Amino acid sequence: MPYLQNKTTQLATNEEVALGKEYLKYLDALANGNDNYMYNVHVGRMLLLQSKPEEAVRHLQVAVGLKPTNIDARSVL
Repeated sequence: MPYLQNKTTQLATNEEVALGKEYLKYLDALANGNDNYMYNVHVGRMLLLQSKPEEAVRHLQVAVGLKPTNIDARSVL
């Protein structure tokens, strides 16, 4: 399992592959408005994959604040 996590982390930080491109799209979306809970959930997950837990927690807390009933945001947080 550690190999899979390392590979996923590499993909999430590589802007040339689909996972890295998706991360950039979510960051662009957040730049246009930080009030979408789902964008914050996805960015939080990507940041966890990139081993950036402090940044991930901030986005996940925003997501839970925007929609406290969202199970995805709460379970990842």
